[in-house]
Amino acid sequence: MEIRKLSAGDRSPLETLLRETKLFTEAEAACALEIADLVLSTPDQKDYEFWVAVKAEVGDLLGFVCFGRAPLTDAVWDVYWIVVHPDAQKRKIGSALMRFVEEYVSKAAGRQLLIETSSTAKYEGTRAFYKRHGFLEAARIKDFYTVGDDKIVFGKTVEVQAAK
Repeated sequence: MEIRKLSAGDRSPLETLLRETKLFTEAEAACALEIADLVLSTPDQKDYEFWVAVKAEVGDLLGFVCFGRAPLTDAVWDVYWIVVHPDAQKRKIGSALMRFVEEYVSKAAGRQLLIETSSTAKYEGTRAFYKRHGFLEAARIKDFYTVGDDKIVFGKTVEVQAAK
């Protein structure tokens, strides 16, 4: 497996991946694609890092991660999306993407990572994944998405790598 920056040829497989996860609403999938389109059309933008995990030998899209520096902070980063294709789950691809993000943020002198998700039952596995990777619940906003669906924010301190 290889992790590399999003490229134009990834756009269609990315859309397929978002649909096949069956986890996201149409609006959520559209949001991820809008960010991907922004990254692809504006290479000098600084708001989002968008990286994909692909099968090294054939280039099949296995997953992706989108993250960026939180505006108006000194060194806090947000993970906006981390998604693995259903056929590729349970193969440590999500863990590899999360390690990649942590190393990237550490090298960029980031000190904290935040990631948010829904409190609904369908995101139970997502929340467990974050906890397995050392994220702790930092905040909960009741009825944020809809009545009965809280926004849960997880956070993790990142060790800044010393400059060489």
